[in-house]
Amino acid sequence: MQKDKKPKKGKNFRVKVSKLLIFIAIIPLFLITLFNFYQINDSQQANILKIQELALGNAQEKIKKFFTQKFEILHLVVNTDLGASPDEFREEAKLLTDGLTVNAAPTTLTEISPETLNSLIDSIYAMSQDTESITFVDKFGNEIARRPAGPNENMYNLSMQEIFQKTIRGENYIGPVIFGPDKPTIKLASQIENSNKETIGIIIAEVNLTPIRSLIGEITLGNSGFVYITDDQANIIASSNSNFQNKAKELEKIPQINLVIKGGSESKLEEYNNPIGDKVVFSGKLLDQNLGWFVFSEWPKSDAYSILYKYLYQSALITLLTLVVVIFISLYSAKQVVQPIEKLAAGSEQIKQGNLEFKVDIKTNDEFEELAEEFNEMINVLNENKKLKDEFVFIAAHELRTPVTAIKGYISMALEGTFGDLSDTLKNTLNTVFASNERLVQLVQDLLEVARSESGKMKIEAKSVPYNENFQTVIRELEPLAAKKNIKILYDEPRQDMNVLADANKLKEVLVNLIVNACEAMAPGGSITIDERTENHPGLGPAAVIVVRDTGPGIPAHLHDRVFQPFFSTKEQGTGLGLSIAQGIITEHGGRLALESTEGRGAAFILILPCQRKSHEHHPDH
Repeated sequence: MQKDKKPKKGKNFRVKVSKLLIFIAIIPLFLITLFNFYQINDSQQANILKIQELALGNAQEKIKKFFTQKFEILHLVVNTDLGASPDEFREEAKLLTDGLTVNAAPTTLTEISPETLNSLIDSIYAMSQDTESITFVDKFGNEIARRPAGPNENMYNLSMQEIFQKTIRGENYIGPVIFGPDKPTIKLASQIENSNKETIGIIIAEVNLTPIRSLIGEITLGNSGFVYITDDQANIIASSNSNFQNKAKELEKIPQINLVIKGGSESKLEEYNNPIGDKVVFSGKLLDQNLGWFVFSEWPKSDAYSILYKYLYQSALITLLTLVVVIFISLYSAKQVVQPIEKLAAGSEQIKQGNLEFKVDIKTNDEFEELAEEFNEMINVLNENKKLKDEFVFIAAHELRTPVTAIKGYISMALEGTFGDLSDTLKNTLNTVFASNERLVQLVQDLLEVARSESGKMKIEAKSVPYNENFQTVIRELEPLAAKKNIKILYDEPRQDMNVLADANKLKEVLVNLIVNACEAMAPGGSITIDERTENHPGLGPAAVIVVRDTGPGIPAHLHDRVFQPFFSTKEQGTGLGLSIAQGIITEHGGRLALESTEGRGAAFILILPCQRKSHEHHPDH
């Protein structure tokens, strides 16, 4: 089990670079698209309004032209030769822009023979084939001729009816639309004059409005827009969309239409869901004051704004493609920037782990390559400094060992009485000096161990050693120290006898260091638990995992990387060499030494060593 590493943060920079490049590319494109959208939207709304106004105007013009033509036919100026026969009348009659003209000037229609009237009716039917019926009324309101005659041939006096009173005054009359089962019709009336411009009667014609449907049917907006005409009760007279005309009922209940008909105002670019289920752009206005008709246009929004939707689709597609390209470019660019940084970070990690032989290889022909060269030069300097330091420590420790050993010897001889009897005061003084000298000897020995470890000169005589026996020996030796602080050492012997490939003395040194450190870190009443297990460790194969766990104050997370560094200690009086030496010994054995600790919850040092089964396990007959 290895010590957990800090989470890497390097990929955040890659993400930041990618986001920055995407932002730089997409935001301007988005703003341009948004600006163009509003520009096109405004332009399209103006175009829609213009097209609808043209459609409404076109419908208005066609309807006016239709009625103008009808009244040109119905406006008669009659001159007659009472002796002329009908055939001769037809020869002499000629159509003028203001109606039919014959010889003479009657003062009333009753002066014209029935044959002549019938000839006039025939001529009108010939010129206006959508005429359903024609009635002649004299200037006193009496019907004098009608075709078709109807169920009875009785003639009526119309002098009290609006159609007569209005027309006889010289106004053209347009009646309300009559919606029959198969077609709408309308009554039109016009004056009949003689050549002296005297009114001698009126003509009433019932006209089929079906041709208006054909005229309106020619008007479309885009692919699916249409116009329709209604009367003042919102009944459809004609529409260029037959489906709408057949399905649209009760149009007066639609607020947009009711506002135009009842409110008398124009409607432009309104939007609503029409009776056939389309979301439409709606416009409407009064077609003609005399007619009392209204003209409306409806243009499905999907069609009216098709150019805008097409632009949005194309813009979205372009933006998406741009985004894909930018993502690839940003990832590539981020990689070009981040990869050298990651290599430098990996180099820093190697240096932190003490590998001063590592070299950073960056070939980018830019500042990163220069930085890598400086980084490698720094490693070389560190390596040289480390060698000088190791050599200095080794020489200093080696040179110190001889005098401190000599001092130890002379103090021992003095305490043993070699130089004569000593007073109690002197003995106590020499014992204090001897204890201090012992610590100095141990410090010199530790410095030599560190120097040998870091210079690769540590001698390890690895043999197959039963590690549980080592533990039992160490525990027996350290039980007095633990008992002095009322600390329990808990150890269960493993169920399987396992051997480790180790130098027994070095391994014992490591175990002593770990247990002594635990004892020193805890307050009285604590406990040390030693667990052992075997597992197949990556890179080591079968391995013994030994965990020394205490109930002390624990080690803060930010110090985990430093506890194995030489001269670093969490104890006030510690030299900071013990764990460094322990790690060096375990590393020389090809194993691992790691720390797991949470502040306030104790610490656990995990020792991992390659192991092998005892020989008798391979030879059952042993």
